[in-house]
Amino acid sequence: NLVPRKLGYDFTPPSYSISSLDRDEVLDFTGVYTTYVIEGKITFQGNPLPNVTVNLNGSQSGSTVTDSSGNFTFTVPKYGDYTVRPTLSGYIFAPQQLTFNNVTSNLRADFAAREGFAIGGQILRNGYPV
Repeated sequence: NLVPRKLGYDFTPPSYSISSLDRDEVLDFTGVYTTYVIEGKITFQGNPLPNVTVNLNGSQSGSTVTDSSGNFTFTVPKYGDYTVRPTLSGYIFAPQQLTFNNVTSNLRADFAAREGFAIGGQILRNGYPV
């Protein structure tokens, strides 16, 4: 079976079956591109939190900033894998990030913020990460 694949696309027909390849074949597929929305809201003590940077990583990357109502939106290709992570100095978010695999519908990614700072770094041994 020959099955076409491309991020965001569904094809008609979904596959071709070739029983014997004894000559050149021309196989045509028609692709339809589909996107979905990952949207969410970020709150602090139940109130909208504006100006939070929200990063998208995975099959597509990008970033946006929450509006005055704490809302954000990403438009992503169907079938992708994505991780959404908010960041704003002086705040910690719960959850820290959300991951969505094989996206086939619109999705919500809501986060609650609290005041605080994260500690980051790495452990080295002889100059190399452990």
